[in-house]
Amino acid sequence: MKLIAHQTYNKNTIKLIFFYLWEFVPLPSSMPDNAKLFLHKARDAPIAVLLRRTNKKKDWEMIRWDMETDTFTQGQWLMGKTMNGRYCQLSADGKYFAYNYDLYGESKQNPSGNWACHGVVSLVPNFTALYFCPNHMGNWEKIHFSEAGDVVFKDMEKKSEDAPPLVGWTKDMPLVPDSYVDVNSQEWRDPRGRVITTDGGKLLADGIVIYDCTDHVFEARPPMKN
Repeated sequence: MKLIAHQTYNKNTIKLIFFYLWEFVPLPSSMPDNAKLFLHKARDAPIAVLLRRTNKKKDWEMIRWDMETDTFTQGQWLMGKTMNGRYCQLSADGKYFAYNYDLYGESKQNPSGNWACHGVVSLVPNFTALYFCPNHMGNWEKIHFSEAGDVVFKDMEKKSEDAPPLVGWTKDMPLVPDSYVDVNSQEWRDPRGRVITTDGGKLLADGIVIYDCTDHVFEARPPMKN
């Protein structure tokens, strides 16, 4: 009788194997792109930001949408980062975008015991930092904008002279409301009165596709003006 030896693997080894397959093995070309769009609307301007998340959920593209003219501007890509597309914030004038991300293997726990993220404020449609806050943000803590247009956060490193003013939060300070719009869970109309929905990487107005970024692939772009 022939004996066959079976290799046993612990849970950490199995997790490492799955991580390698997910990160480094190319997806089959026949696999549909399960891209997802997250929409953030500027309160005081006909401007929106579309965040396109790819299959692997760690590659992001920022797209600026002028809702008056249906002009779409492809911005920069953020590659290999874990980000929650909902926990971002667009300034009231649609000029600045605040987001945070966790880079595998770099983030650490902050003094309060929460898992820390990196925080960034950028100029739409760029991911390039005007302000950067490393490893200080717990559990996807949001960066806010004040009604006066200031960035509201405890402490950030200024990276550009184009950055808006930075202020600390006070109890009576009015903040710009959440800019995220879940268009597929509630009826939402753009300034032209059209019902906006998404389907994967497609943006629809009254059921008609007005923009399709399903086939977008990474392209390095320098920071743009808006």
